[in-house]
Amino acid sequence: MDELLKYICNGIIAHFSAQIAEADANPDKWYELYVAEENEGTHSVASGDTFAECFAQIDEYIAEYRFDRLNIDIWTNPDNPQNEAGLLLRSLIYRLIKEYFTNHERNNDKSFGYGSFEFDENDQQVNFRHEYNSTGSIFKDRIAFTFFHNMTCYISELDTDEIPLYEEEDFHPGSTYQDILRTAKGVHKHAVMLFDQALWESIDTLYEQWEGNDVLEDEENPESTEDRDDPEQCDGKTVVLAYAESGDWVSCTWCSRIMLVPTGADKCPHCYYHGALAWHDDDTQETTCEALNASQTYTVINKHTPSTEEYLSDDVLIEEFGVIPSGFFKPETNQLTKQIN
Repeated sequence: MDELLKYICNGIIAHFSAQIAEADANPDKWYELYVAEENEGTHSVASGDTFAECFAQIDEYIAEYRFDRLNIDIWTNPDNPQNEAGLLLRSLIYRLIKEYFTNHERNNDKSFGYGSFEFDENDQQVNFRHEYNSTGSIFKDRIAFTFFHNMTCYISELDTDEIPLYEEEDFHPGSTYQDILRTAKGVHKHAVMLFDQALWESIDTLYEQWEGNDVLEDEENPESTEDRDDPEQCDGKTVVLAYAESGDWVSCTWCSRIMLVPTGADKCPHCYYHGALAWHDDDTQETTCEALNASQTYTVINKHTPSTEEYLSDDVLIEEFGVIPSGFFKPETNQLTKQIN
């Protein structure tokens, strides 16, 4: 369980301290972890005798279901099971996530987005307020976009500045992550691009502009991009992909590429897999493009200069930079949700 999930777990235990302490100590009470399928209802996927034991199993499901399609309930009376309480309140989870990132010294308040909202007594978002971002007046919330399927995360300048509470059960103003993903035709990378680059306009309008200008053409055909066409051998020499002029000389055990990457990289900038980098040569852990090109064994292919999110893991981005990862640079076998890409 990563540090963010540990923080959330401890925060929930503190918030429901009396209920959880009593349930943990009562042999006739237990916890069930539920997931909500989009069209198939809710069902239990794990259980535990203590809250911490049950919450630890959330790791397996959080990427696909996010926090608003998960819940942990306290159950009582094994002979005639009864649901006593649900513990994963959206308002509580949201507050704990924001606290976690705020506690990192390098975090900038604007990394959360623009504008504000409140939660009502039914755990629903209300009282949205726009904020000016130098281009337009919008509401934009990165936590809602990154960690929840169906929380409003973006409202364009074209919508009203003050949005009242609506009583219709399924109504929500603006766009949720799920709405943006639908506009992006199920492609998570495009959804991230839309959320990041929307400055004032509607999400649908921005996507239509990109389609009209072929902005998405290369993204929709990843097999044709240069990153996937680089040979492993060239003129009898082993190819080294250079993502830096000088840095760590590594091999990726996931994609099998040899690379020169920025010093301290712990994620492969080629396949985005975390934890698969190893020194290519223990005796020469750092080198330069010039030195490699001068050798008789290697030839260098210069790549783009990667962003920090392309070569640093989420934990490093959070712990050392206070940055909320966008989820854009993920390996194809570890996408944020199963319907992504």
